[in-house]
Amino acid sequence: MNADPYHPDWQRYVGGEPRAVGADVVSGGAKGIQKVPGFGEVDDFFAAQSSNLNKKLGTKIGEGRLPYETSRAGVELAKATVKETLENVTSVSPLIPSSTVRGNYDLIHVYSIKTNSTVSLRVLPDGKYEFDTLIPEKSSKF
Repeated sequence: MNADPYHPDWQRYVGGEPRAVGADVVSGGAKGIQKVPGFGEVDDFFAAQSSNLNKKLGTKIGEGRLPYETSRAGVELAKATVKETLENVTSVSPLIPSSTVRGNYDLIHVYSIKTNSTVSLRVLPDGKYEFDTLIPEKSSKF
């Protein structure tokens, strides 16, 4: 019998945590920590996405959609959560097609047990990633 990795019961075949089939999740250095393929270094991502992170997190905090203080300190704390989540990835969702979400980009969700937060990343046509949003819980896409 051949196990189909795209079958919803794939987890039963391999045991343990569901793996992001199609995202080619690879093991990181620490036990249980995963890497997002093609993501690169978290510090490099933060440098490139600094303005985008400030704008999106500030907007969401200002609207009361994230549990952080409406201030510069609140935005910095949210950014620290994003960074810690990306440094301690526990699960990576399968690709979420743009047809099923708002916007024009496919997404992936990256979750960390350590922060109990999900970072949503846009998958750009060149294979790079762009920060989309922070979700202060485990995404329903897992």
